[in-house]
Amino acid sequence: AAVEEIPEHRQKQIREAAPEKPRVEPEKPRTVLVFNTPDHLYDKDPHKGYCVPYGSYAMRALGEKSGAYEPVVSNDLAMFLPENIKRFDAIVLNNTAGQWITPSEADMKRPEFRKHGTDKEAVEKVLRQSLLDYVSGGRGIVGYHFVTGANRHWPEFLEMFGAAFAGHPWNE
Repeated sequence: AAVEEIPEHRQKQIREAAPEKPRVEPEKPRTVLVFNTPDHLYDKDPHKGYCVPYGSYAMRALGEKSGAYEPVVSNDLAMFLPENIKRFDAIVLNNTAGQWITPSEADMKRPEFRKHGTDKEAVEKVLRQSLLDYVSGGRGIVGYHFVTGANRHWPEFLEMFGAAFAGHPWNE
């Protein structure tokens, strides 16, 4: 289930709203990972169809139009492996849902995951530490909206964002 395309008129509005250049010229080229919920969890993502595709498109358009960064839009958990995560200057978690840090059965069949362990728990431990090291090493992370509803089984993840989603207020 790839992220849906948004209507052309909305793409146009978003692209027109994006600035022509960055507010501050980057000292060096930047690469930003825009991470969406992986395919095996996407059907259950409460924000599929609207928040995820719009956020994904907006971050891509902003980087491309302003030249502030090169956007890499992905839902591949391999981006968080230690050998891959280091290529990014910042990460945007775009409404990611579910236990996305836990490798899927399909992930575990891939050589890049298997070299980090033979079972999901071992590989998840590597992925968790990779992200924690990335952030504690001074790299940037942004979480949109529902990010605090994801990875509820991982306390350090929720601590990183300072919150855990507990539902919308009754008056909404």
